[in-house]
Amino acid sequence: MTSGLFDYENDPRVFAPYLNGDLGFHWAPFELVRIAVSHEPLFEPGATQSYSNTGYILAGLIIKAATGNTLRGELSRRIFQPLHLRATSFPTRPGIAGRHAHGYIILGEPPAIDITAISPFVWAAGAIISTGADDLSFYRALLSG
Repeated sequence: MTSGLFDYENDPRVFAPYLNGDLGFHWAPFELVRIAVSHEPLFEPGATQSYSNTGYILAGLIIKAATGNTLRGELSRRIFQPLHLRATSFPTRPGIAGRHAHGYIILGEPPAIDITAISPFVWAAGAIISTGADDLSFYRALLSG
């Protein structure tokens, strides 16, 4: 969060397709990076900090380039399988199977919009779906080393 990179989610072009009713619209990771770098950096790297999803997208692209595998495959092989996270997934298509909480966002003015069905455009910046039990298992493993 100290890169200074602009967060692509702060560009109105990113949410435009969804606001226009196209909840299945898919942003490719490189397109989101292009949008982010079309803006000036927020600050010099390391000068301060600011949350930016762009860094997560870049990390996912680096993982893919370094391993030659999909991010989904690497997450499964390195995290989901070893920790036995059987109810955790990294979807590549819109929708969540079974019972689940819904996500809402207020863009501009209320009312809140149900964005649960939006394509997992966030990819490496948060497309993982999990249960509370799997989440607890992940953090137990992370925090215990």
